[in-house]
Amino acid sequence: MLLRERLAKLGALFFKYRSYSAVLFALVVLVFLASKRFHYRNRLDTDIYEFFCLGVSLLGLAFRVVAVGYSRGRTSGRNKRGQCADSLNTDGLYSVMRNPLYVGNFFIVLGITLLFPRLEVIGLNVLLFVLFYVPIILREEEFLLGKFGQEYAEYRRRTWAVIPNFRLWKKPQLKFNFLRVLYRENGTFMGIILGFVSIETLSDAFAPKKFRLHIDWGWIAVLAVGFALWIASRLMKKRLKALDTAP
Repeated sequence: MLLRERLAKLGALFFKYRSYSAVLFALVVLVFLASKRFHYRNRLDTDIYEFFCLGVSLLGLAFRVVAVGYSRGRTSGRNKRGQCADSLNTDGLYSVMRNPLYVGNFFIVLGITLLFPRLEVIGLNVLLFVLFYVPIILREEEFLLGKFGQEYAEYRRRTWAVIPNFRLWKKPQLKFNFLRVLYRENGTFMGIILGFVSIETLSDAFAPKKFRLHIDWGWIAVLAVGFALWIASRLMKKRLKALDTAP
């Protein structure tokens, strides 16, 4: 069996559990967090740097929001049992790269990882990300090539996998579907905020010399907003799921 085929087979397994990949990256941060502490020069530097990290993660969320908002029904979904695609997305962000959702995931993970700015932490998480998502991408490409044949082969030939080529930009044919985004991405936003709040709180708890638990009420307020959106989407789950399958 060729290496590409082996990786694609492994990708089928990773695809099923990709929603839990963030736990793997978070564990890396927490292990280093428990052993070492990065010191900021003052609180202002801390706030500025935290906003920078949050901006990196929100950039990743923006990639996902745009990709999902302009995607067609039963594509770019969170299905776990197997690949699913009734049509091929080739406009909007998909016109400049083949995997905008995974590029979005990369920036989300990177932003949270940067909260603990040590080269070994960042390097290890980037390596784990590549090892985890490359097999998934290969498996998806195998599926799409088998289903859409020459159409996907031509799309793959002209469009890079993860590096955007904005010269190929095509305006989305569909209107932006906010409800689809709310249904699919509310958990992503909640995960980002939980990640930032958790690491911010634990970094203070693991501060050297003494144990101290600092509660940042600004982050708590953001967490409350994210939780309210998540609850609202869960209450409307059935309705949103029906809308999500629309073209």
